[in-house]
Amino acid sequence: VRLVFTRGGVAIPVAVKAFGRQSPLKDWNDLLRGSRARRSWLAGAFLRGKGVGTPPPVGFLERWEGVRLAESYYLAEYQDQTSSFKDELIHLFHDEPECDKFMSLLECVAEAVRTMHEAGFQHNDLGNQNILLKRVDETAWGGVQFIDLNRSRIKETLSLGDRARDISRLYLPSDFLRVFEEMYCRGAS
Repeated sequence: VRLVFTRGGVAIPVAVKAFGRQSPLKDWNDLLRGSRARRSWLAGAFLRGKGVGTPPPVGFLERWEGVRLAESYYLAEYQDQTSSFKDELIHLFHDEPECDKFMSLLECVAEAVRTMHEAGFQHNDLGNQNILLKRVDETAWGGVQFIDLNRSRIKETLSLGDRARDISRLYLPSDFLRVFEEMYCRGAS
């Protein structure tokens, strides 16, 4: 859902992600770890603090009925004129199947994922649809932002296995996954 808030007389478009009711066991877990909305807000603040792209977090709302989480919401600034990695890949396959464009897109996303991992952030739901970006010209993309952060983990450093688990969630056809991995590893520490 997209809403518009005002802060200091300035209109701010806000995306609201609603988390549905869940099982009592998950409510108990959220009492200990924080709700998905709260975890998303903390993850967004962490990423922004590390200079990693994510929509600026605005806040979270939760309503508890005793030990049951009745409802929860995560609010972040709405990102206008962005597309997902998934949609950009589909567009290239159908409308612009040129190798240099694919390589540029893969390089942009690989560098952003590597930066996220080097910050100590494991996404844990890194699907193509959870990576937003903007096309900046005919053959270049930028402004990569990660969304859907509630499953993430923050660690001092990520192991090779942590990194591989995240990357394994990406769907890249044919040999593009191998190329993506090589681009990712090129600058990895």
